Amino acid sequence: MGPTILQDEDFDRIPLSTTRFSELRALNQIYVDKTLLIYKIARQRSPVYLTRPSRFGKSLLLSTFDSLFSKGLEDFKGLSIKNSGQKTKPIRWQSFPLLITEYLPLQILMRISVRA
Repeated sequence: MGPTILQDEDFDRIPLSTTRFSELRALNQIYVDKTLLIYKIARQRSPVYLTRPSRFGKSLLLSTFDSLFSKGLEDFKGLSIKNSGQKTKPIRWQSFPLLITEYLPLQILMRISVRA
């Protein structure tokens, strides 16, 4: 499948500040389908440490895992992971706890205290 060219009406669907996967899907915003990679990571039996540069989608990625482990495939309609069981060994989806630590509120507080 070749590259998709965005039309003018598509620019409203670009998620500029959406960090919650379920919200992004509910609002029909544009999402680059990385769910097969997420599927491979979810199948790992060892702990996974995810690092990415600032403003590079860490919160959205973790929210995607949260949605996957808390709601199964409910938010993944039309994405590659929904059909992953046809090509690979399917995962028995069940809920797991997910620890997410967000530092953005801490950074904001630090900036406020420095200016005060």
